[in-house]
Order: sequence, then C-alpha cells, then structure tokens
Amino acid sequence: MRFSGISRLHFFLGWVSLWLGMEFLLLGEFLLRVPDPPGMYFIEAGLAILAPFGALALGDHEAVRIYREVWNGLGERLLSTVLIERDAVSRLRADLRQHWLLWFYAPREARSLSGQLRQVAVWYQALALPTDSPFGRRFGFIMLSRLAMLLALPAFIALGASVMGAGLRQPTPFALLICALLLGVIGYDRLLMAARGQALGDFFAAWKASRERPLERDMQFEQDDEDEATAVA
Repeated sequence: MRFSGISRLHFFLGWVSLWLGMEFLLLGEFLLRVPDPPGMYFIEAGLAILAPFGALALGDHEAVRIYREVWNGLGERLLSTVLIERDAVSRLRADLRQHWLLWFYAPREARSLSGQLRQVAVWYQALALPTDSPFGRRFGFIMLSRLAMLLALPAFIALGASVMGAGLRQPTPFALLICALLLGVIGYDRLLMAARGQALGDFFAAWKASRERPLERDMQFEQDDEDEATAVA
C-alpha cells in the first residue's frame, strides 16, 4: 500500500515504534529467562534480526484492513455525511467533558474540510459510532494510546537511567517490557492514523472528482453544440 503526505510519516513512525517494541520485548524476555547469556541466544538474535520485517508485514496488513474498513464505512454506512458535519466536532467535545484525560486532548473546531478530516482521522471511532454506544467502545483505544504517550517519556527516562548505570549494570527486563508495550500501543495508534487519513483523503478526493465530471461533460456538450451550429451556418 502506498501512502502520501502526512499519512506516509504516520506509517513510518508506526513501523519504527513496532520495530523497537519488538526488539525491547525480545531483549527483555531474554534477560528474564537468562540473566547470564548465552543459552538460546542465537534464536533470540535471529528473531531480533527478523523483527523489522515482521513489524513491516504487520503494519502493512493492518493498514490495508483499516483502510478498507474506513472506506466501506464511508460508502456503505454513509458515514461521510456524519463525519463532515460542522457540528460533529462540537458534539464530540461535549461528550469528552466527562473524562479529564481525553478532554485535555479534545479536538479544536476545524476551519476547513482538510482540518476536519485530520480531526476525524484521530477520532474516527468516536465519531462513527452512535453517541449512546458504550464509552469504552468509542474512546477506549484512544484513551489507552494517550495514556501510553504520557507514560512513554518517564519509562524511557527510567530505561536510560538503568542503561547509564544508575545502580544497575544492565537494563532491567521489566523496564524493557514496559517500553515494548508502550511502543506497541503508540505504533498501532500511528498505523490507525495513517490508514484512516489515507482512506478519508482518497474517498473525498474521489467524491469531489465525481461532482466535477458531470459539469465538465455538460460544458463539453455545450461546446459541441456550438461547433455544430457554427458548421451549419
């Protein structure tokens, strides 16, 4: 799948996060199992080498799946009219007031269609589901991803301190496993952003093109009629 614009950056960041998360997960598991290597060192080393390709395959598969899901929702469920309403973001902000963490990340009112689509890419699940849906279904993953972003910096500081030797000779397995989990959540969130943003952009670009074609045909027909009239005269 080929991305363009900001969606390409989101996919790259998601892939890198998943890759590093897999590396940390494998190293943390290795240090938990064998405090004094080797052991099955070469198996873990081989899996670490293959981890970037596994992350890329997973990212590509999920991106295509999410892209199709969003595209089908826009076309078959007629979500396109719901997502571009001027009051859609306002209603979402009102729903977020009951949760302090998500209210901090509440989207601002968009001034253009492109700005609205960027907001929709982030809050797609909350906007696509009915307002009476369970709070966890609408906001569960985005709340988890924002919490992961808040915890990522302290987790990496703790990991860095252990690497630099703040009372420890090597990174603690638990710090590596926690960082792996946080990177996995953040990476998947970036994949969601990339696939949703691309699907929304492609759908509305195709919709705009379909609205312009009839006008172009009518103009062409009028030009042909004028040419025929000129030829007869």
